[in-house]
Amino acid sequence: MPGARFQNCATPSVDRHLAPGTWGTWHLAPAPWHLAQRTVSRPNDLIQGTLDLLVLKMLALNSMNGWDISQRLKQISNDALQVSDGSLYPALHKLEQEGWITAEWRPSENNRRAKFYSLTRAGKKQLQLETNNWDRLAAAITAVVRLKEV
Repeated sequence: MPGARFQNCATPSVDRHLAPGTWGTWHLAPAPWHLAQRTVSRPNDLIQGTLDLLVLKMLALNSMNGWDISQRLKQISNDALQVSDGSLYPALHKLEQEGWITAEWRPSENNRRAKFYSLTRAGKKQLQLETNNWDRLAAAITAVVRLKEV
């Protein structure tokens, strides 16, 4: 699996050219010039499931279509989380296949036909599991990052 590339760009985004359930390249900004185009390896546990967690959380709040999910993530994160259609829709399909979300076609706000996604009971359980895993992982990373240098 290719590593994350830290790039000096104005707006972070996520792009998927990998199998569903994995992340593509993260673009984080701003990065010092000496970190631009630097490739680092990523543990699978950190990467896999992150988008799943975010989507499940959005759908726990409200039934939404794909465009609404991406806009809400962008809004809540102050533009730090931008998920491309090529990342979001395969993730939604995977979550639906897992039975964690359901989908139904209905009119959107602009009266266009859109697929709206909702969290299932199994999805609520998975969200709790993913949240617990994220909290544990974030705490572990924070403990390492906060180590005092000698």
